[in-house]
Amino acid sequence: MTIHLANIDKLLAFVMKKTSAQKIIDILYEKVKFMVERHITMRDVESFIAYLKFQLPSSTNTGYLKFNQSLIQDFINHTYIGFPEHVHEVRNKKMFEYFKNNIRTGDEINNKNIEVLERILKEDTSPTGESLKNHALVALIFKWLQGPLQKQLSKDLKTHVIFLATIFGQHETKMLFDVKWETYKTSGKDLDLIVKEYDNFEIAIKDAIKMIRNAQTKISNANPVHEQFYIVFECLYRLFKMSQINKLDDISTFKDKILVATTLICLQDEFVEKTPELKSLILLFLTYYYKFRDPRSSAAKIHWR
Repeated sequence: MTIHLANIDKLLAFVMKKTSAQKIIDILYEKVKFMVERHITMRDVESFIAYLKFQLPSSTNTGYLKFNQSLIQDFINHTYIGFPEHVHEVRNKKMFEYFKNNIRTGDEINNKNIEVLERILKEDTSPTGESLKNHALVALIFKWLQGPLQKQLSKDLKTHVIFLATIFGQHETKMLFDVKWETYKTSGKDLDLIVKEYDNFEIAIKDAIKMIRNAQTKISNANPVHEQFYIVFECLYRLFKMSQINKLDDISTFKDKILVATTLICLQDEFVEKTPELKSLILLFLTYYYKFRDPRSSAAKIHWR
């Protein structure tokens, strides 16, 4: 039984397939933007459904409630107090686009319709393998740009990466309300550097995949969970040894960081079912790996409460 290692293998293979030196900054921007905007919209939809329940006709609240953009706007006005008008317009449009395929303008809002909307929202927000793969893709690009490559990047690109990393780190808190997205054109100097160093990124991923596949051939069924992750302990041990000689930032450590980070991304995701034994392993890995994480800065043009 090597199901977890097989899943980690697939995640790394997906990252290899979906990235390229020429487009890696654009890929990062588009993925982060999509994931963050979707998260904000889903949060607003969930809150809007609760708002509809409150607005339903009752003994103290009589009248006919119908679905339209004015109803959404009323919700936005209460939720986005103090935000500029264009933010209200964007949030209204995104929510209306989401709802229009499930409820028509002018339809009565009643308990039956609300139950349908709740069921659709639950389906749309359920964890999927695709969302897990995109999470791994974004995380590993950040790990490369803010790890081995960080000192060589221009100040402007570093700022752009920090901007995206900050938003990505904040979006799951549900307290992020709006992002001022700014497209970025990578300079020729930065692009030349990325193209030149991209082989190291690819080689590290390929090496991590080889380690996983070698480990899979050695695993018995006696203790599948612990045996699968012996390879992770080996990576952590090597990182520990490199830290003792102040070489943790050496490019040779990147494959170990990638393997450990991808393992944690995979195992912590809601898509992956967790046994008590697996939960204990996750906690142990986090405890060991915390000191080896690449430092993250936090500065971005975002709004949270």
